[in-house]
Amino acid sequence: MELRDDDPMEAKRRIDGWVEQHLPSRVVVNARVQETDHVKRFLAEYGRAAAQFEVEFTALVETIDRINFVEREVWPPHRSIQYALLAHNLKPLRSVMDRVANGYYEDALALLRVAYETFIRLVFISLHHDDPWGALTPKPTPLTPPFNLTGFVRDQLRLGWATSYSVLSAFTHSNAVDVLDSLKRAAARQGEPERFGPSIEFDASRVELVLPQLHFALLAYLRFTVDLLVGPELRPQFPEATVATESVEVMTFVVRTHPKPYWRQVADDLDYVFELIGVAEVGADWRQTTKWRPGVRPS
Repeated sequence: MELRDDDPMEAKRRIDGWVEQHLPSRVVVNARVQETDHVKRFLAEYGRAAAQFEVEFTALVETIDRINFVEREVWPPHRSIQYALLAHNLKPLRSVMDRVANGYYEDALALLRVAYETFIRLVFISLHHDDPWGALTPKPTPLTPPFNLTGFVRDQLRLGWATSYSVLSAFTHSNAVDVLDSLKRAAARQGEPERFGPSIEFDASRVELVLPQLHFALLAYLRFTVDLLVGPELRPQFPEATVATESVEVMTFVVRTHPKPYWRQVADDLDYVFELIGVAEVGADWRQTTKWRPGVRPS
């Protein structure tokens, strides 16, 4: 196939003909079949979680959207930055549920890192609201430390969330978890040679890795929206906030009753984080509230 750059129309015609010769793609068609099968099994085993997410995510989106059409004179200056930050990071949450339902667990975990980082930036802005841009720009004023997620969570919030974040980071950075596992099995000559491509197999352990992280992110977003963006001042203008408030209650129950103790601790941690935010928002010194918390080992 000769492609001449002095005749782009002819080159495009040749490319289109070449593409048509190789369609339909066996790889893509097989992936679509596997996605359909995966969605059916996911809904059969986790349909309850998917249905809850649909209601709660809708409540979050509708409340955020409604906020854009009401007067917000009661907001402090930094609240508009937080609103924009949260509003422009809603789509990844929906994508997480879509990806895990279709069997793309690694994609789901990478997207969850976006949601996690967004929430931590929201907290950083409240605690450093004298220079709220410090959460978004690399050169804050001398009064505000540069935003470093790991350091902020460990050294200022004093929370042991490093394990959760390291899991998300491992899948975000070139899917190092699966790469290392593959190399280990290859070196030991375990099993049949791997087949590569978008092969989709149901893996309950990966689903159970994604869903608690998604529940936490959704709860954090909902609670920030209800408590800070709406708050008691704007609540009379928000019929949507009723379902959002109920969603906070449901998601708090889900996280707090997770069988793994780690997530029950995270539910307590979230209460603590919002306590810090409340102290900072009224102009008090939140650092006096920060302490090493029982049972939490910063790492």
